[in-house]
Amino acid sequence: MGTLASETHRTGATQPDLKLDVLRKTIPASGRVFVSVMRFLCALVIFSSVTPGLALTDEFEGTVSESADGLKDLMALFAGSGGVRAEFSESRYISILTEPIQTRGVLYFSPPDHLARYTSQPDASSIVTDGKQVTLRDRTGSKTIDLESSELARELVSSFAVLLRGDLAALNAEYEVDLYSRKGQDPLLASPWILDLKPRSSEISIFIERTRVEGLKNKLTSMETLEKNGDRTLMVFSAVETGLEFDDEQLEHLFSFKDDDRAR
Repeated sequence: MGTLASETHRTGATQPDLKLDVLRKTIPASGRVFVSVMRFLCALVIFSSVTPGLALTDEFEGTVSESADGLKDLMALFAGSGGVRAEFSESRYISILTEPIQTRGVLYFSPPDHLARYTSQPDASSIVTDGKQVTLRDRTGSKTIDLESSELARELVSSFAVLLRGDLAALNAEYEVDLYSRKGQDPLLASPWILDLKPRSSEISIFIERTRVEGLKNKLTSMETLEKNGDRTLMVFSAVETGLEFDDEQLEHLFSFKDDDRAR
């Protein structure tokens, strides 16, 4: 994993965070919380021209729907994956902007509920959660949200952790789930798989049309979130590491809620 200093990012910043500035000016506070938490949910490059309402088989020529047993086996792989580190490149497409907002950074997961997202470009920001609360930091300061008091934020945060820890029951409870793979290939051995997730919660479905995830074995390669208003977030993962065990020092640095300037 390298040294802790090289793995983490400082949350102070001197240049404007364009994404946060645009969102703060264009949507109300409740929506900003939604979008900030949504940074855990990202996007698939091959869905860059997705139109809402198209059948998944129309978008993925050459795929077949997998059985419930296939989904069970896939989630079992995730359940044994342990800690995760992945670099990401994200493009957020917003209808009021002519160009996508580009960000880069690193995601960390420590089961069952610790998630952290550190953005390094264009400016530093972070989101850290333990499943009970989430803290958002950027150049303007920090804000902590009690997830017990916000059903929307709680479900958005938990949905990503549910997938990474391989919680099949929770995934089925929160989403209508369809698993697809390439024809004639075992999705758990040699073929990329595709998860199509439609939220069951009315709190989330107001905002999100669907989320689609692609991976190979127990590693995510990309994910897309398509919002009801047509906006979408597209993220591609690279340098994905699984089976990690974070020691106490790493847990303190990567998943700390302390509001300070330590490098992460």
